[in-house]
Amino acid sequence: MNIKKRFFLVVALLISALLLGCSPVAEKETDENESGVRVQLNIELARTVMPSGFLNATYTLTGIHSGESRVLISNKSAADLQSQTLWLEGGTWSFSLDAYADSVKIATATLPNQNISSSSSTLTFTFTGVTFDYATGTGGANVTLTFAKTSQVVAATAQLCNIDGSENADFALKTLTPAEHSDSLQKVTFTDTNIPSGSYLLVFYLYQDSVKTMQIGYWREIVNVAKGCESSTVINIENLNTVYSITYVLNGLSWAEGFTAPSSFNSSQGVTLPVAANFTNGTAFGGWYTKSDFSDTEIKSWNAGDYTDNVTFYAKVEKSTEGVSHDWSYPTAEPTLTWTGEGTLNNPYIITTSQQLADFAYMVNNGTSYSGNYIKLGADIDLNYGSTVTDASASYIQWKPIGGASKAFEGNFDGANHTVKGLYINSSCSYAGLFGYVSGSSAVVKNVSVQGYMKVTNGYYVGGVVGKIAQAELKNCANKVEINATMGSGSEYGCGGVVGYAEGSFSDSSNYSYEYVTNCANYSPVTANMTASYALNVGGICGYDDKFASNLKCVNYGNITGTSASICNAGGISGYMLCGSASNCENYGDVTVTSSATCYAGGIAGRIYYYYYNYYNNYYSSINNNISSGAIKGKASTTSYTGGIFGYSEVTTSTSSSINQYAYAKNNAFYGTVDGTGTSIYLRGIGYSSEASAKYQSCNYFISSSGATASGVGGSVGTFKLATDQISAYGSTTLDYTGTLLEVLNAWASANSYGTWLAGTDGWPVLSGITWRK
Repeated sequence: MNIKKRFFLVVALLISALLLGCSPVAEKETDENESGVRVQLNIELARTVMPSGFLNATYTLTGIHSGESRVLISNKSAADLQSQTLWLEGGTWSFSLDAYADSVKIATATLPNQNISSSSSTLTFTFTGVTFDYATGTGGANVTLTFAKTSQVVAATAQLCNIDGSENADFALKTLTPAEHSDSLQKVTFTDTNIPSGSYLLVFYLYQDSVKTMQIGYWREIVNVAKGCESSTVINIENLNTVYSITYVLNGLSWAEGFTAPSSFNSSQGVTLPVAANFTNGTAFGGWYTKSDFSDTEIKSWNAGDYTDNVTFYAKVEKSTEGVSHDWSYPTAEPTLTWTGEGTLNNPYIITTSQQLADFAYMVNNGTSYSGNYIKLGADIDLNYGSTVTDASASYIQWKPIGGASKAFEGNFDGANHTVKGLYINSSCSYAGLFGYVSGSSAVVKNVSVQGYMKVTNGYYVGGVVGKIAQAELKNCANKVEINATMGSGSEYGCGGVVGYAEGSFSDSSNYSYEYVTNCANYSPVTANMTASYALNVGGICGYDDKFASNLKCVNYGNITGTSASICNAGGISGYMLCGSASNCENYGDVTVTSSATCYAGGIAGRIYYYYYNYYNNYYSSINNNISSGAIKGKASTTSYTGGIFGYSEVTTSTSSSINQYAYAKNNAFYGTVDGTGTSIYLRGIGYSSEASAKYQSCNYFISSSGATASGVGGSVGTFKLATDQISAYGSTTLDYTGTLLEVLNAWASANSYGTWLAGTDGWPVLSGITWRK
């Protein structure tokens, strides 16, 4: 741990006078007859822990002007210096301020070549990185921090470092245990009885969690140790020094080898941002901005207190310098490929520019599947550089998706945690998204985020990341593209925030494959409508899950809206599941469905369906171990099925054989509201099920004020008022588990090998392992 990288250290090394709380006082009145330039002194003060037995520091100020050295102030305390006014003749001066403790010089601060030329000036002295002249030997330190219990400090560490902030190998990081200090205060204490004499920097780190990942602040203290003495103090912190993060969007630039950009700061720090020399292609660098369209003022650095929150800086890049270009066009003929690599696992094709990404799309759309090849992003890609694409505009460059219809991408695409920004589609597009179609058991799209806007007409498969995915894998992807789609005529089409249509496969009872959408997130609103007399399927993660398509550890924050002239299925995770599943997922978006016929609206899925064929026997849909909130609204001209977890669960057969499996829904919780309109209205805290399948749905829990006129489904179903309330049985059923919502969710999850639930910041349970957490 190199603390020097964590903060910029400017310390005034003042001694025990500071322990008395020295601070600037009013200026001293001066004689009207004084002549020359009026000079006010200022000394940067900081707390310092001193060993017992040391006297107050005194200061002597010496000035050199025109070759002559003069003692301007002698033997003054810190408080005296703060009130001291000098009158000096104009010209160039050099100053030296010496600090003494017990007649021994302990520090010197200099100000060379100061131009004293205005009617008044201020001299500011700081002391940095000095060493006290102590006798050789060891001493001790006992430093206590106190802070409000409302700070919620759960864990703390401390380390004694060199005075310049660098790590001292002789001192290990110590884990401290917060203890009671009073009714309103906590404390942590650092102690060590065997410290070599000298000056050190003691740094405390404070955390809100026991595993020390959620740092809320730190405190720095200079500790001066003398032989045979103990340095001790109690420091009361009124406001914790919160650490904020810095995020850089490089827009195609690359850091120079060995350079590490500042990644955090606190409100007491100023920060200098990286410059052109810190990039390998720095001649293209045009400055840092806080807006992605560079409409604000360029930021070069900031002073302490200018920023008091996490901040993102966008690098402006000149369009055509040193190989970095944001100009691009979709090829009209097979392009000359300029990316590097060989397409292998260890040496993948590397795409770093928007033109290279467009060339890649052309190759796939013209029959190159890249089956067995590996493609990787080497930088963020901006498809409409300098613009924030949030609506429709003729000035934006339109994207042509990668793959579609009979031309699918079948390789391995790794976004390497980069973002494709400015994705814009405003057209009739059957397969719409960054990718149009991804297919094959070895095909993967992973680790990529997309941002932008899509207005699609006649869309069959519409998703922010992928329009349609079949027997392939989609993982670690996030959608921040706002989607507005008018769907084409068809019965199996879908619109989703991440993927429109996800499909597994089967040929008989022993030959089938799953399709996985894993660890994905949607942050943007998804709006879809269908004017023809076909079913509309719309979801936050996936519009339509078909034939063993599985959503695992996914989260939706966007509001989902579906409007149809016929049946409409909409859910926070999936609109429609036909032998599909959702497990360990979360939905925080509102779901609103409007249908001229029948509608199905659910917090996780609109409709879950088990359709029986001979080779389907023993397979089923399932919604297990999920949580949902928000407002779920089903508005239908005829029948409205609206549920906190799913709208409707059903079973259908095509033969006379007995059915062995149904649609499962277990260990789900809902704490939003449900509402519906129609000639027949079915409102449920969890969901509505046909009589045959209800017995396969149990251990689900919902808030008792969810708005449901008849809550729950068959089996052991519980109600609760708050997350901390005890679960109570619904109707005459018996609960499988007892306790609070968090306790009963974890009891079922543990017994059935599902994800673990934790207490969220708002008190409601959240799943562990969800990466895309707001």
